[in-house]
Amino acid sequence: MTTLEFDLTDPLEESLYNRRLAIQKNDYELYIKQLYKDLGICVKDLEAKAHYAHSQSEDQLSLIIETQLKGMGYKASHDTFHNGHVDIHVQYRHFLWLGEAKIYGSPTKIFEGFLQLTTRYSNSSTDNYHGGLLIYIQDTKLTSIDILNGWKTFISDEQRKQDHSYEITCSDRTGRNLYFDSTMPHHKSGLEYFIRHMTIDLRHDPQK
Repeated sequence: MTTLEFDLTDPLEESLYNRRLAIQKNDYELYIKQLYKDLGICVKDLEAKAHYAHSQSEDQLSLIIETQLKGMGYKASHDTFHNGHVDIHVQYRHFLWLGEAKIYGSPTKIFEGFLQLTTRYSNSSTDNYHGGLLIYIQDTKLTSIDILNGWKTFISDEQRKQDHSYEITCSDRTGRNLYFDSTMPHHKSGLEYFIRHMTIDLRHDPQK
């Protein structure tokens, strides 16, 4: 039997090692931890190319992230049918993560994606109880922190939760991270479903 050796100082090899380990241990949480680390690399790279991406469409931006993840060895796809056409579908063996993306216009626009992710695409099964909400920022004077805080307040509103029959608990944003996590009982199973709400800032308006 061939023994594989990994250089864990290399981000890609570390990712492949951890995903392989997650499969061996059947550890979905380990897989998700590595996926978010890799997704963070994708976001950082995309934001560094804002001068090219600031005018791209929602589909085009999701395709870029899909391509980046595929280059890392994930089985990633865009607009894949999974009880509807999900924006970013990421699979590694039997582990699955679903992401819904919206270009920021208002919290109401993001809420559409939230409802799609939580009531249409996800099911909170053993290998699919984490998902993501990607907020592309292109044309607003609001800071990313203001957008996240506004969205967190919007999604936590008691009347809105009652009107749309959901419960949600949101964690605080920590450090310099531009995301927050939430958990909610899935409307089908009643089991916990976890969502990472993240901004991707693609604004490009240099003054010189």
